Amino acid sequence: MQFGSKSAYQFEDTIYIGSRNLEPMYVLAYHIPSATVTGRTSVADGRSTQAMAADPTGRYLYFGTENAAGGVPTLYRWDLKNPAAPAEALGRAGDVRIWALHVAPDGVVYFGGREPGGNLWQFDPSTREVNALGIAEPTATGARAIAATDTTVYFGAGNTLGGGQASKAVLSAYDRSSGRFTSILPPELAEDDTVRELRIHRDRLIVGTANASGSHIAVIDTNDPTSYRVVRHEGITSKAMLAHDDDLYFLVGAGQVRVCSLKTMAVNPIVIDDLDIGEVWGMAYAEERLHAVSAYGFVAHIDLSGRTATRTDLIAAGAPSEPQLAMNVTAGGGYAYVSGNGAVARHSLQTGEVVNLVAPGETKDATWADQQLWMGQYSGLGLWAYDPARKADPAQAAPLPSKFNRPECVTWDEDNKRVLIVALADASGGSCLGAYDPARDAMTVYEYPLGPGQSIPAVVAHCGLAYIGGGDGGTGPAGEIAALDPMTGRVLWSIDPEHNAPVTGMAVRGRHLYVVLNNGGFRVVDLARRTIVHRADITTQAAKRSNLVVTRGRVYGVSAAALYRFDPHTFEITVLADSLEGAWYGGQPHVSADERGMLYTMRGRNLIRVEDSRRN
Repeated sequence: MQFGSKSAYQFEDTIYIGSRNLEPMYVLAYHIPSATVTGRTSVADGRSTQAMAADPTGRYLYFGTENAAGGVPTLYRWDLKNPAAPAEALGRAGDVRIWALHVAPDGVVYFGGREPGGNLWQFDPSTREVNALGIAEPTATGARAIAATDTTVYFGAGNTLGGGQASKAVLSAYDRSSGRFTSILPPELAEDDTVRELRIHRDRLIVGTANASGSHIAVIDTNDPTSYRVVRHEGITSKAMLAHDDDLYFLVGAGQVRVCSLKTMAVNPIVIDDLDIGEVWGMAYAEERLHAVSAYGFVAHIDLSGRTATRTDLIAAGAPSEPQLAMNVTAGGGYAYVSGNGAVARHSLQTGEVVNLVAPGETKDATWADQQLWMGQYSGLGLWAYDPARKADPAQAAPLPSKFNRPECVTWDEDNKRVLIVALADASGGSCLGAYDPARDAMTVYEYPLGPGQSIPAVVAHCGLAYIGGGDGGTGPAGEIAALDPMTGRVLWSIDPEHNAPVTGMAVRGRHLYVVLNNGGFRVVDLARRTIVHRADITTQAAKRSNLVVTRGRVYGVSAAALYRFDPHTFEITVLADSLEGAWYGGQPHVSADERGMLYTMRGRNLIRVEDSRRN
């Protein structure tokens, strides 16, 4: 239960904050002088918003949603002169998940988002029409940043989630009169993954990029785009940019605020003792203070001269208290942990007490082992650990190479006493396997064990070996199943499951490796013979993704719809609980078992415990 955010936009003395991971999706009006939520609107099927801007008159706040489901509107506006009225649906932009939006001085709205290439889209209030204006770079994975003037729309894009086949950073100027795109990307930015943000400040275009090996800030003369200045910094992104006077404030990662002098281009950190702001999607400047909207559910008010800060909790200030979608569920050590955005809820299995632990970004997967919770933290945060006996929040145990930013599965290798974690490189494609030794505090990383470009969404350990399940994107077969030595990184053998879909869950019982694949695929591999001995379609129980766990000598699976058990001899399925409608972020369900064999998963937005009365 936390008000997660994915956008923040300042207009005058108010910050408009877009929610993330809540249903319905909310947009709040947070009044800075009073530190209260003075208004809100909601969209039932919006999912989240990271794109909003007010028109120059302050009459309307326009925002785009990330829900591209068929038939629903994706562009809205909220009448700020009549905030009690619901947001007005303006139309739909193809199948775009809207990521960027800006309003030109004449009130025309320009926006775009995730789609092949990435169109520049327009909404003209005078005609009330939504139109696509064209694509600047067909190999981009979508529009990432947009800024508009009277004459020009600046369009930033690149490779955000497309793997190695997509373009690098794209920056184009769209001439509003001629309808032509012209590239104005400084060559120093050409190898960055994407243009992440754009801001117009006076007669300058400020550009922030994202790149795993260090990103850039560029300041470009809007009258002469060949005149520019560039600085590189070590952060993997330049986001949440705010220009005030001659300074640019921005985020380079979870909780890392920096300032770039627009006069000298010098970049320096802003360090505030005892302040962890986590992920930030937008900042404001008012009352001689910097205000950062944290994904942890608060607004940080930063006194830059004194290097001090105070916090306002958004729910206490009037934001709605709603349950988030769940990232994963993990049980062990007397607790069940449910992760969302910026938090992990620790549920006591004895008292029912719930404590929210601070965890930056998103805990994509976790496992309980060696009296600790081991967590894979997105984006680019590597492996984290939490020891409930220490009474401290989770902390990073070990990083992964920065390009492997998306952890997908974490498991424990009991024989080798290693935490195994697989992570995907969103921008370049392909996955790594990390093997962390808690005794030596050492991480060993094997890059691309299934070859360049091949993702690995699943891993499980048994008898000293790691079994990895492939995704797609490489030269190997989709859903490839392989055995790997986690002490050397050497792949010993692999099998094509012949289902042409990614693996979503794996488990070992005895001599059998159980494998579930996207879209209802199920395979059983005899590990001694290294052959598939059972094939089935389990679409009825798992139409899309499933996840597996072993306890009490049985293999259990969960999908968004049902919790089920496999017969250890015939591999037939028995459904234990149906109609779950599990509210999983990204659609990846999870199931976990505690030391007693109790099963934990989600029904709707509630954590449930299931006891299978059939024992061995």
